[in-house]
Amino acid sequence: MFEYADIAMFAADYLLQAYPHALQARFNLEELPENDVALLDAIGVRRGCMRKGAVDLEKAGTILITELRAGNLGPITLETPEMVSQELIDAKAEEAAKSADKAARELERKRKAQRKYR
Repeated sequence: MFEYADIAMFAADYLLQAYPHALQARFNLEELPENDVALLDAIGVRRGCMRKGAVDLEKAGTILITELRAGNLGPITLETPEMVSQELIDAKAEEAAKSADKAARELERKRKAQRKYR
C-alpha cells in the first residue's frame, strides 16, 4: 500500500519543477517553496493540517493529490516530450540487447548441435 505522503512528495517535487505557477495560484503561495517538504508544509499551513504544532504531512499530501486528481491545478501532464523520447531510446536499447542475447543463445544452440552430431 502506498502512503499519500510518499506519493505527494514525488508529485510535489515534480510540480515544483514543471508547474510552479499553478501551485502558487492554487494554494495562494506568496513565494514558491524551495522543495517538496516545504511545499507540503505550506499547503498544510494554508489548509489547516496542523497536529501538535506541526504540519500533518499525510493530510497535506492527501490535499495535494486530491487537487491534482480533480484537475484543480489546471491542465497538467505527468509525461513530457523529453520523457517520451527517453523512453523510446531506452526501449530501443533494451530491444537491441534482447536481440543480441537471443542471437548469442541461437549461436550457442547451433554450436552444441554441431558437436552433438559430429
